Amino acid sequence: MIFIKDLFRPSSTNEVNFLVEKYAKYENEYQKKLFFDSLCAALKVEEIEDMLQQIMFENLEVKKVSDRHLTIKKILR
Repeated sequence: MIFIKDLFRPSSTNEVNFLVEKYAKYENEYQKKLFFDSLCAALKVEEIEDMLQQIMFENLEVKKVSDRHLTIKKILR
């Protein structure tokens, strides 16, 4: 099995700010900035799907599994 879990980039800065407030509310400003920057630097689900098609990985499932995480998985046989 191949299994990858990562952040995905939200569709707007407002969404990023909402997630930072929701999950890092009690963290220091540096940690909030790191989380904000990580969300902004992440790829969108569609970008990952396009990338996987270009490198010819087939039958991989790319799926949003939370408000900030995605998974990529494939069962090898």
